[in-house]
Amino acid sequence: VGGAGVTVRPTGGFMGAANFGMDEAPGTVFTTADGRFRVEGLEPGRHVARATHTDHAEASVDLTLESDGSRDDVELTLDVGGTVEGTVRNRRGEPVADVGIGLIAGMAIDSGKGTQTGPDGRYRFERVAAGTYRMMAQTDAASRGKRAAMNMKSVTVTSGTTSVVDFDESAGITVRGTLRRGRDPIPGASMMWVCGDASDLSNMRNASSDDSGRFEIRIEEPGACQVRVSARDASGGATRVVVPEGEDVELDVELPAGAIVGSVRDENGDPVDAAGVQAMPEGTTLTDMMMSGGAETDAGGSFRVEGLPPGTYRVVASKDGFAPSARPGVVL
Repeated sequence: VGGAGVTVRPTGGFMGAANFGMDEAPGTVFTTADGRFRVEGLEPGRHVARATHTDHAEASVDLTLESDGSRDDVELTLDVGGTVEGTVRNRRGEPVADVGIGLIAGMAIDSGKGTQTGPDGRYRFERVAAGTYRMMAQTDAASRGKRAAMNMKSVTVTSGTTSVVDFDESAGITVRGTLRRGRDPIPGASMMWVCGDASDLSNMRNASSDDSGRFEIRIEEPGACQVRVSARDASGGATRVVVPEGEDVELDVELPAGAIVGSVRDENGDPVDAAGVQAMPEGTTLTDMMMSGGAETDAGGSFRVEGLPPGTYRVVASKDGFAPSARPGVVL
C-alpha cells in the first residue's frame, strides 16, 4: 500500500503515536508505491509501529529493537476495518449533541480515538481495526456544572461490519443521595460504581459529590453495587449498596468506619514520609479489588487508611527509591 503514514514510537509514552484526529503524527514517514518504508534515528528497546491510510483501518505491531536500533523485517497489514456508530440520549429520550465519545483499545489512552456527537446525537467511527475496545461517553452531568461523569461500554469490532453502541440515559434508575463518612458529608469526591460483574465495563459508572456531599447517578437496573470513593483530601474508601426498584430513588452512601493505621520506616528505623500505602482485600476478583483503600504517610511516617469494610487485607507501602514492603493477613 503506497502513501500510508508510518510512525514508530517507544512504548509507555502518555500519548504514544495516537493521532486523535490529527492528519499525521510528528515524525511520520510515508510508504512508497511498493509499500516500503524506512524510519531512522531509533533507540534500542521496545517500540510500537503504526500505519494509517485514509482508505484503511490503522494497523500496529509491537517490536523490539536490538542494540544497533535496527530491524528490516517489520510488516504491517492494512484492511478495511469496521465501523462503530450509535446515538446518545438523555433521560428524557432526547438526542444529545456535542458529547465526547472515546474508543480505546486495551488499557492505554495512547491507542484511542475520539469524536463528538452531532446535532442529532449520533456519532460514527469508521475504519476501526478489528479488536475489542472500551467506549466512554460523557453524560449530561457536566452540562449542569458538575464534574464530568462517564458511561463505559465495550464493543468488539469485526472488519467489514458495523457495530451499534448506544448510550441511552432514558432507561434505568436515577439514584440520588448524600455521600457520608459517619454523619459527615463528603464534598467533592469521585465515586466509581460497579453494579454486577466488575470485568464488564458496561457495569461501571462514575459520578461525583457536590459541595454538600450530594450526588446523582444513573444505574441500569436494581441490585447490588460496589462503590469506590476518592475524596479531595486523598482519603477514600469503599462500600456496597443495594439499589431498589423504581425510576427515582433516594439512597445515601455511607463509607464504613473501619480503618487500618500504622507507620512506615526505613531499614534504619527512621520514618518515611510521603510513602503510598494501599490496603487491598486478599481476594482474587475485580470486585474484591474495588474494596481497596489508600493513604499517604505524614512527616512522621504515620498513615491511616479509612473507609474499609471488614475483611482480611494485604497492606503494601511503596515510595520511589525504596523496595515495596508488604504485610499480608491484616484482619479488620
